[in-house]
Amino acid sequence: MRSGSLWGLPLACALLGGQVATTESTRTNGQPEAKGLRKDAAATNAVAADFSDATLWLNPAKWLEQSKEPGAIRFNHVNKHVLGYMLSDKTGGITTSAMKDLALGSSRRLDPNARIAMAERRVVNGREVLYLEINLAQNSIPIRFAGYYHGGVKSNLQVVAYTVADEFEGYRREVNEFINGVEIREDSTPEK
Repeated sequence: MRSGSLWGLPLACALLGGQVATTESTRTNGQPEAKGLRKDAAATNAVAADFSDATLWLNPAKWLEQSKEPGAIRFNHVNKHVLGYMLSDKTGGITTSAMKDLALGSSRRLDPNARIAMAERRVVNGREVLYLEINLAQNSIPIRFAGYYHGGVKSNLQVVAYTVADEFEGYRREVNEFINGVEIREDSTPEK
């Protein structure tokens, strides 16, 4: 496990903008076709989001709550190589599409060279979300985030997991297990 702020709350706060399961979508005729992703059957531990009508379902044998502050809950995988956050705030009315620019802007406050490696729409536990993979470096350590972003009528929600970039593909299963546990009940802000 790496030490330092890479694994701490400052990174999560920056990604939120300073505010504190196994199928992939496919493309047909150039349009995204979302296939439903579901939480893992072993994900029996329910963690409620602070400011959003959402729950994160986790396998208690694999994921441990590490810290909690208003709007930010940090989790560690038992392997200590994958970390996750559930981040929420009370700012509603931002569309899910707009969350892409917010996430990239927040990432660029940490690393001006941060870039989106993948962006697509997915349906997770019945709710359409934006999936992003973002590459950035903090303290000269390349890391990769993957997560879901949802712009709700009353709040915004991000569920992200990350690890050192070179190890990401080896831990993709754990990352997907974490993020696919999100269950969002809040209505989405209508796209314009």
